[in-house]
Amino acid sequence: MATFYLRTRTSRASAARGAAHANYIAGNDRYAHKDEVIAVIDRNLPSWAKDARHFFEIADTKERLNGRSYRTVIFAIPNETQNKVQWAQDYADELLGNRHAYRLAIHDKPNNPHAHLMFSERGAPAALKRSLNQDEQKNYFSQQNPKDREISKRGWLTKAKELYLRHIRRICPRYEPPNRLEAKIGPVLKDAGPTYEAKRKEREALVLKRRTMRNYQPSHSPALEKMTLEVMAEDAANELAGVNEELEALRSSTINAEPIQMTYNEFLPLAEGLTLHRQALRPVLQDYITQNEVDKKADWLAQRWHSLAPEQRQTTQNIYKAYFEQGLSAGRTPEACALYAVANTAQAVRKADEKTRVDALRHKPKAAPKPRPRM
Repeated sequence: MATFYLRTRTSRASAARGAAHANYIAGNDRYAHKDEVIAVIDRNLPSWAKDARHFFEIADTKERLNGRSYRTVIFAIPNETQNKVQWAQDYADELLGNRHAYRLAIHDKPNNPHAHLMFSERGAPAALKRSLNQDEQKNYFSQQNPKDREISKRGWLTKAKELYLRHIRRICPRYEPPNRLEAKIGPVLKDAGPTYEAKRKEREALVLKRRTMRNYQPSHSPALEKMTLEVMAEDAANELAGVNEELEALRSSTINAEPIQMTYNEFLPLAEGLTLHRQALRPVLQDYITQNEVDKKADWLAQRWHSLAPEQRQTTQNIYKAYFEQGLSAGRTPEACALYAVANTAQAVRKADEKTRVDALRHKPKAAPKPRPRM
């Protein structure tokens, strides 16, 4: 059964992870025990690169330290496809074309076939202006070969997911992404008792039935096709009802200041907001984390917190609280408010640090003039 799963991550050149990650997805060197790797494809590499591992190793050394040396896209491969390698290759080619150097590794795990697409955001090597005495490696990762600005925009990930969904529907024409309000099946527990296990199996049967209805292929059974349409309509109605209930609850909670204060203090304080991006969240929040680099901002703010003075920490908490309550008043969920507050608080602290640095340079006392020698 097809599974809608796609996420993206980046790595800075200062982390120097390019070669290690290229080996990891390909199952080479210290990762040779990964027997699920069935194919590794390197494309669009410049002439000086021996393979993708060598390319990303050079990227870590030639890119600017605070720049992205590579980006990865991890996506699931539908179980229904006959040729997993070709399906993943078709998606990678349509997503990147021949503009970006990349390594595509296909992993065929039981019930979890997926692919790792590791690529550079730099353009095609043919765009470089060559001369006899030029360092081609250095120029490849310089401003002479600019990055694709579209990849850094917010809408790029949405377009990548839309393209991913179209490729899934080539295999499963009626496929729809899973409903976020779908019942949780729950784990198998040894000492839970027969009542828990019976309810768990009942939930599992219900979820599988609804998924089967969503992915049903039209046949000669009008009754079954009618059931499929009814299930899809019911899912849409449940989704809309859940959103309306959530919005109504948020509107009512903003009337009085006490519920907001209680939500901030008891549900998502600053410490939990800094770690929230590491948890499994709804796809729309995962998109927000990726597009706004919330994970990087949260990690930076957590490190900066240790060097703040007590009065600066109180100011930072007040800034976080203000953004959190601003998100609630805009109708966002508490999880979204926390991510929104962390991202904006990190930016506010950075601006304050920059202003302090500029003011210190501006008011730096001038050195006393040296005495002029007597004639």
